[in-house]
Amino acid sequence: MIRRGLLLSIVSLSLLLGACSAVPISTMIQMAGFGKDDMLQLKPEDIRARLTVNDSIQVKAEKTKLTAGFETDGQQQQLTFSLEEIKRESIAAVDGFFSSRPAFQKITFKLSAEGIAAFNKAKQLAQTEQDGKASFSVSAALDKKDDSDIQTDEKLLLSLELKLSKDKDFMTLIDEWQVKATAN
Repeated sequence: MIRRGLLLSIVSLSLLLGACSAVPISTMIQMAGFGKDDMLQLKPEDIRARLTVNDSIQVKAEKTKLTAGFETDGQQQQLTFSLEEIKRESIAAVDGFFSSRPAFQKITFKLSAEGIAAFNKAKQLAQTEQDGKASFSVSAALDKKDDSDIQTDEKLLLSLELKLSKDKDFMTLIDEWQVKATAN
């Protein structure tokens, strides 16, 4: 029984470390103390999300969302805000002697008008709550581009950054996470 518990602990720790390996420690530290007061100071029109993916991947902008999680008095609540694309930049592939990098695209999003209204409503609700914690995540729908054929051995990388105010830099949420392509 003890061996099974130890094995389960080792497997759980391995999964946790593997999942966190794509999230920089600096981001974990920066977001660890993020709470109600920080949330109330945010201006929703300044919030940006940036997704970096291989050029062979299509990002469905209309399905990209920002989610904020709030925890107060032991209760958890999640709110989702719609995003809209504001900038798309293509970066050419680089073939080097020691390493190469495929072509990729950086797509920047901001909160849509509906997302801003919903975020402001969430801030009003947060003012009436006791102290708590807040967290953020971004979700996106990905697919292969119509004119490209993704090989199952192709190295697909995904990075995700979040900017919460105009005067701060983007925080890296996920840094070059390798996505495994699967055949349909």
